Amino acid sequence: MLKEVLEETHKKFLSLHPVIVYLWITINVLVSLYTAYLYNWQYDYYPFYLWVFIPDCATFGILFAIFLFITLIIRRNNQVVNAVVFIGIIKVITASYLIFILGNFHFDIISLAGYLGLLIEAFFLLPFLYPSPLEIMITTGIHSIDWFFDFFSPVSEFPTLFLYNDPYHPTSTYFNEILVLISVINVLMIIFLILFRDFMLKSDLM
Repeated sequence: MLKEVLEETHKKFLSLHPVIVYLWITINVLVSLYTAYLYNWQYDYYPFYLWVFIPDCATFGILFAIFLFITLIIRRNNQVVNAVVFIGIIKVITASYLIFILGNFHFDIISLAGYLGLLIEAFFLLPFLYPSPLEIMITTGIHSIDWFFDFFSPVSEFPTLFLYNDPYHPTSTYFNEILVLISVINVLMIIFLILFRDFMLKSDLM
């Protein structure tokens, strides 16, 4: 059943008209830029070359747009990009949900739509997700760096997830709980990549 769904999704995805693909890319970029703007007050805490670690949802939204361009426009496949984006989106949705519940934080309608869109996009990645062991190691390294800046920071008084909310509703109250849960999610996603690759191999979908 899953094999047929993945095959059909892969087939339909590759048959999308370029105009639809470029429109999809544009929407992703615009929503990501809007989301990055919402974090503008946080940028004062970090040097500019580390800004990429602050708005996770915007970063992975842009990376999904890059995935669309690489896969559907130039017809190539970069498994590191695919794996980084997939794990990143799951982490972002999980972190956002935890902060929403624990921090009593309210998202605006555009942000909520963006998060829902990201979650749907993660499932579109599945038919194109079959990283090699080396690519899984690279993905793990990239997400370990992102995880480090989420919870620890050598260059700022605050890690990025400490700043995620706002100065009046800090997530620091639940910082340790979020640290543990996101760490577990990262580990589970790496295990999922390994198992999913094995499934793709056995199903002859690679």
